[in-house]
Amino acid sequence: MTTRRSRATGSALVALTLLAAPAVAAAQSEPPQQGSVGSVRASITDVSQVLSRDPTSAFRLRATFVNESPAPQARVRWRLRIAPPVTTRVGLTAPFDERGESTVLWHDDTDVIDVLGPGERRDVLLYLRLDELADFPAPDEPAVFPVRFEVTHRIANTLATADTFLIWNPAPQPTLRIGWLVPITEPPARVLADDGSVAIRGDSLEQSVSPGGRLDSVLTALDRGDRIAGSPVPVTLAVDAETVESVTALAAGSSRVAADGSGPRSQRIGSPAAATWLSRLKRRAALHPVIALPYADADIVALVRADLSAEMTAALQQGRTRLDALLGITSRTDIAWPVGEVADAATTNQLADNAVSAVILDRLAVRGAGGAGAGTSTAASDLDAVGRRITAIVPDAPITSLARDVLSSGTGFILARHRLLAETAVIQQQRPGV
Repeated sequence: MTTRRSRATGSALVALTLLAAPAVAAAQSEPPQQGSVGSVRASITDVSQVLSRDPTSAFRLRATFVNESPAPQARVRWRLRIAPPVTTRVGLTAPFDERGESTVLWHDDTDVIDVLGPGERRDVLLYLRLDELADFPAPDEPAVFPVRFEVTHRIANTLATADTFLIWNPAPQPTLRIGWLVPITEPPARVLADDGSVAIRGDSLEQSVSPGGRLDSVLTALDRGDRIAGSPVPVTLAVDAETVESVTALAAGSSRVAADGSGPRSQRIGSPAAATWLSRLKRRAALHPVIALPYADADIVALVRADLSAEMTAALQQGRTRLDALLGITSRTDIAWPVGEVADAATTNQLADNAVSAVILDRLAVRGAGGAGAGTSTAASDLDAVGRRITAIVPDAPITSLARDVLSSGTGFILARHRLLAETAVIQQQRPGV
């Protein structure tokens, strides 16, 4: 059976799909830029999430800059630039200097630092009120303003910049609904030993479920999302029963062979890391909907093209029955996730025969799905399947990347989170699906 190696070994932790109108799709994944133009480095260390119509609401930005040169810098000062509001997702990716005339705030003689010594660092905390913004849009409309923190030298020569966004959202409740789809699958790790018994091949699965490993990081990212949201993140898990079976065998103390399947078997005690990971997965499966992937994450498109439709049906059925028994749940089989997020008409028809009503597909594989340059379209599109209706669900790879950055523990968390908020604010402006 061909397996979905790209999903099993890729770096993304979550695939984020926008499942219901009026919300959908997303945009560029790179976070706002920060760094140095000259010998000073600037960075944004904190930024308030959303500016609301509350009269006490203010945009808060905390920044820092440091002189990285061996020589002192004289007459250093800083300023904040606010560009006109962005109205398209493409506009979020434009270089700041190409955004049109910006408003300069907090740039007067009181901000001048006479001498910034080598290695010297300064921290800045800014508050911005609504009445300090030029070109403010209608009060009932969300808006996203590009913001640049800029450090200058003498007569406004730029030393360093750091970019982010100011987000205005007057709505008391968010109207954008986002669905999270999280794959939990790993390349098969079990092999038949010479005596016909089943053994675990190599240490890759043990490493994956251990702290910092790939499968461990998936659940850790969801835990972090819960902490950020203050409640369980509403996700749907897409789980391969073969992966769960392999981790179960690892936890029980299955024998091991070399990574290439050769050599004598070695008996090992059960893996505490595998047992812990299984317990965490079962807790998650009890909280969230679970989609059963084809057993061993089989490439269903390849099976249909090879005239192995019966094997495809068997993979779908085994994936569900074994997963349900392992996790003690009733999983969903009405949603399919083909390898590479592509499916031809023959595969779509076979899926419909197996009571599948929705297929997760790449945007380019679905006619009319739209894209970032054309605005935001709905995530759901109808597919033709011999007299039956199947819905194509279109994940958005760039927002998935942003969500991954937000859920990671990297240093770019603050800006990645704010960029994700900016993306969804612009999507809300565009009213996708209306």
